[in-house]
Formats: sequence, C-alpha cells, structure tokens
Amino acid sequence: MFRLENWSMFVDPNPYLAPELQRGHLTGTVYGNPSFEDGASITTSYIIEINVRKGYAKTRSGSEYVLGNPHPEWVGWLKENNYTQTLEDLENRESRLMN
Repeated sequence: MFRLENWSMFVDPNPYLAPELQRGHLTGTVYGNPSFEDGASITTSYIIEINVRKGYAKTRSGSEYVLGNPHPEWVGWLKENNYTQTLEDLENRESRLMN
C-alpha cells in the first residue's frame, strides 16, 4: 500500500453528469509508490472504496492507500460545511492511531 499525506477528497465537477454518477477522487502527497517520487503531489483515479475511520482507500486503478494526515484546509472546509460524520471519523482515526 502507498501512503497519502496532506490529503483531501473532491468530486469531479462534471456538469454533464448526474450527481449520482459523479466520482470522488483523492489528492495529496504520495509516498512509497514506485510510479512517483516520494513527496510528489498526485490526484488519484476515482475512489471505489474508502474508510476514513480506518485510514484506508482503494481507487479504480487498483491502488490502495493508507491515509495519513488530512489537509488542514480541507478539514476546515468540512467544519464550515457541517460534514460531522467525516470529522468524527477523522477524530476517531487520529485518536486510535495515537493510542
């Protein structure tokens, strides 16, 4: 598995797709992927599986990521937009990793 730090999620903003067909992606700094230099900024193929609480994601290309620390601006955006479940998952993950 590769590690993704300073990560965030976003939905591909294709205005011609119905909302249920739009796909989520991850962006961040990757480590341990032989296709990229450690510390490279990447955007993944679309997410097919993610568990923020467990710190894991899998993408369409088959890449699997350990999710490190999220991007602080994204966390701020989550707070401003009341994405409470995602914030709770991040908090639970962080406290679990620290114990």
